[in-house]
Amino acid sequence: MLRSPLLALLRPSLYHNSNGAGVDVLLRRCIASAAPAEEEDASRDAFSSQTAAEAAAAAAAGKRSAPLLVPFSLTPSGALAAFVRYQKSRCFSLHAGDLLGAGYSLQPAFLPFYLFEAVISAEAIATLGRRVDKSSKSSPLVWSKMQQWQQISSQLLLPRTEPCMQVYASYRLRRDLAEAAKPAPSTLEAALSVTAEDVRQRQHRDSVAGSAAAAYKAASELAAASADASSAAASAAGTSSSSSSSSSSSSDRPSSSSSRSSSSSSSSSSSSSDSSSSRAGSSSSSRAPGMVPLDEPDMRQAIAWQLCHRQMMHQQVEAAVAHFKQHSGADDVRDLQVRLTVHRRSVRLAYLPAYHLHYVHGEKYTPSRADIVPAEYDAVIGGAACGKVTAELHPSPVKSQAAAAAAVGSLGLGVMPLTSLALGLDPGLAALAGADTVLLAVLAGTAAGALASRLPLIARNRHAAEQAAAERKFYRQYDQRETAYGSAPDEHTLWLWKDSDWRKWEQEERWAWDPVQRKKWAEELFRQQGQRHADRLAAAKQQEQKSKQRDEDEARESKREARFGRSRHHHAGHAGHGHHQESGARMAHQQHGHSRRRRDFLGYYKALGINLEEASAAISSDAIKSHYKAAALKLHPDKHVHADEATQKRSAERFRRLQLAYETLRDAEKRRAYDRGQLVQ
Repeated sequence: MLRSPLLALLRPSLYHNSNGAGVDVLLRRCIASAAPAEEEDASRDAFSSQTAAEAAAAAAAGKRSAPLLVPFSLTPSGALAAFVRYQKSRCFSLHAGDLLGAGYSLQPAFLPFYLFEAVISAEAIATLGRRVDKSSKSSPLVWSKMQQWQQISSQLLLPRTEPCMQVYASYRLRRDLAEAAKPAPSTLEAALSVTAEDVRQRQHRDSVAGSAAAAYKAASELAAASADASSAAASAAGTSSSSSSSSSSSSDRPSSSSSRSSSSSSSSSSSSSDSSSSRAGSSSSSRAPGMVPLDEPDMRQAIAWQLCHRQMMHQQVEAAVAHFKQHSGADDVRDLQVRLTVHRRSVRLAYLPAYHLHYVHGEKYTPSRADIVPAEYDAVIGGAACGKVTAELHPSPVKSQAAAAAAVGSLGLGVMPLTSLALGLDPGLAALAGADTVLLAVLAGTAAGALASRLPLIARNRHAAEQAAAERKFYRQYDQRETAYGSAPDEHTLWLWKDSDWRKWEQEERWAWDPVQRKKWAEELFRQQGQRHADRLAAAKQQEQKSKQRDEDEARESKREARFGRSRHHHAGHAGHGHHQESGARMAHQQHGHSRRRRDFLGYYKALGINLEEASAAISSDAIKSHYKAAALKLHPDKHVHADEATQKRSAERFRRLQLAYETLRDAEKRRAYDRGQLVQ
């Protein structure tokens, strides 16, 4: 039996229980069902009645799939080395050399992921553009709209090893940072099964990542040593003890400029370690040596499925564009719609290894406090062998200055002598050009240093601009698909709306990520989208009932008139409106299927420029909208700002009447009432 993907999206989470607590709820959240979608409804009731012991016994017996766990393959020192290599390669060896010198915390954790597996089919329809001259890229495109849906994929299996089928099941970390924990397919296939004891204790013994606390301790000692050195230098320079004590009191984030004694250094480093551990989900003091915490999957499975469905849709959109370009000879595609059908699906919870790196680098200005404070950053390094890294880039301003100055200087000083020699220029002119080259090198170095120091801010501003552009694109697409007033949006419009909602949830203000607020936002979006779909179904059902009732009334009236003729009451009720002249049109409607004659008793059609004598039997809402736009361009008051006062008043009145006509005729129900000669409010 096939299921609608939207019904699957709106199905409540299989193991969500907002009132439960303790081990019972913990196991229900962690042990994910591997049953397909057709069997989920039957298995939900059976699983909800299980106790924790029964669930653990069933998992041990193989009746229900226990969560997977990928062990760590990367040591803490290897994770730090991978982070440095990432900065070096992405910054072209111009990275800051003291990234971790001001203090950092490195915490290992097993991040929860929902691994979905689905069998899908996809259909698409679009408007295809083909060039008149295939050999010339400047040749104009000829657009043609497809009349039928085309099959893009049929019974396509998307395994859980696909990145689009892996959804981070928590709100603790930013979504883009958690992407680093996704392993390679070969690593996932060698995953272990989590025991019930590990699930109860929310931790798992891992010999590779068990030394992460030592990695932080070494960093604390390094920060303390640099702080002691700076303290000694400050004391030699006559620094007051009050400034030293105030600096040591703020050593929760150790920096090279803070001064403190060795005892305060050890206490502050332990407090910083505890705070960093609490950021990672549990403190090192609350765990046994060698144990790594299992983060709780606090995201509802239904919300995770919506995020997975969104990624599948994006994948099929790309596949549809490639399909049309390859098989239909299209050079461009627009107005693309994809219809996705999920035949069956299954899900399994997996814990993937990752290191959460929190570090201090540089300074930033906080408007709320009107102060300059140390800038804090987060990064995630995958704990698998590949060691994927997600972090912000930190190029060194000094290295950037030197590289830019050297590049410009060597280019100028190397080219100018050769040019002078080849062209026979005056040596004095060549010396003057060399001085200009040195000046250009200095300016280039200064600009490169300023750009490197502001790169994180530039990246955030660019991200904000991309989000604003995506929002404008959504509103433009939504406006193009505007339906009649009061009618429910179609499936594709709902998809555009939902896609925009989750994009904003994932991307907007991600540097100010608050897990509690993001969870509330996600729950509210899930509720709103379910309500929109329910409203659409109710509106479609109501519209179907109205259409059915209208057809029944017209059939009943036609039978009565055929048997008894038109009643006197019918003539008297419509004589004042000239309906006695429409008997011929009514007979033509019954014989040829044409619509009844419209009445333009207020001149609304005329105001829009529609000639009812020449118009077809059916005037659509799109035709009303196109006529309105054409008339609005001519009658808009801005077109007559330089005319006399009488012309301006006349144009304003005509434009007001045009808007009134459009508001009445754009809605199909109001338009039918107006065609019957009824006043519409």
